[in-house]
Amino acid sequence: MEDLKTPCENCGERIHSFATACHHCGAKREHPNFIGFLGGVKDEKAASVEDQKLRLMRLKRSPLSGERFEGKGVEQQCEENGTTAFADKALTQAYIGSVGAKLPKVLLVSAILGIVPVLGLIAGVIYYRLRLVAPFRRYLTFGQSFVTIWLLRIILVVLAILQVSFGGIVAVPLMALLNFLFYRSAFNKALSKANLL
Repeated sequence: MEDLKTPCENCGERIHSFATACHHCGAKREHPNFIGFLGGVKDEKAASVEDQKLRLMRLKRSPLSGERFEGKGVEQQCEENGTTAFADKALTQAYIGSVGAKLPKVLLVSAILGIVPVLGLIAGVIYYRLRLVAPFRRYLTFGQSFVTIWLLRIILVVLAILQVSFGGIVAVPLMALLNFLFYRSAFNKALSKANLL
């Protein structure tokens, strides 16, 4: 990541090519490089600054500097510029909405993967966890996610048995939907508790 840094157009400080603002002088960047959902930096430019901010937050990075948030919790701060992860309420709502917008596609892909016994279940779980669960779970502390994890495990064992017995075309999407609802709820509670919602 250090090798991929580029000089700020305003002050010359080396910053991430995917940052939406310079952490040193605060200058906004209109055309940051695109960063993929697994964190890979592309040569192409992001479609919009707002989309890039949401993408950075899904990767547990500051929406401005692109620096990684360390630790857990919704009140994390960027070490470079002091930005709190979810201080901007409009951006927080957009973040929650952007994860929810992926739900229809994830349910469809999960249903297709669920047709394949066992291997389809594994692939479906990995897929929906990356797309729907990780953006919320990354910001939850152990205590905030503990009850959610254990409730879901009990339900998921039952659904996994259904997948093997009756087919995963229903079971895997249902697992994805329940995970999304449970983790979104836990995330919203964490935000409310920190007065960020």
